[in-house]
Amino acid sequence: MNHSLTTIVKYSLILLIPTVVILTIFLMTATVFDKSNSTIGIVDLDKVATAMGRTDVLSSTLNKSRAGEKEKRENSRKILLIKIEKMKKEIGLNPTKEQSADYKKIMREANRQLQPTAVEMENLTEESKVILLREFREQVRPIIKQVAKEKNLLLIEIKSANTIYINSKIDISDDVIAKVLRLQSKGDNSK
Repeated sequence: MNHSLTTIVKYSLILLIPTVVILTIFLMTATVFDKSNSTIGIVDLDKVATAMGRTDVLSSTLNKSRAGEKEKRENSRKILLIKIEKMKKEIGLNPTKEQSADYKKIMREANRQLQPTAVEMENLTEESKVILLREFREQVRPIIKQVAKEKNLLLIEIKSANTIYINSKIDISDDVIAKVLRLQSKGDNSK
């Protein structure tokens, strides 16, 4: 078997096994203690975010962040190019060894300054994404809890890439969306 395929299978099992064990234990204990048909629920946060228009907000905010960082990087690049052009004019066609060394030093410095800017831009974008996602989760968490209480659910899982199948009976995403939309319309009416 291909090494990368083996690695993928290994990590998939590492992620899947704990989930299966937890769900098995939960379902075993739920059937022992459950006298009111309490069960597990699944919520698809992507679906909820889309219904709330949060994916558009996330994309817009990240695009603005990227544009701002790109502009900052471009300004840094322009300043460095001006310094380089100025140095080229000063040293002329026949630079001394010292001038050549200074020119090379400025070029290395320019490359050093530009490289982290690109990396920093990606890091800032990722940080912005994490913050926006955390805010979204905190916003919908109480609503998910309310829906879970109303449905007498013992455990709510978030749909993830590891989810292979969801029985529609346990998917509470539409209920969460309906409650969010009701709350938003009440908020709009009270303004």
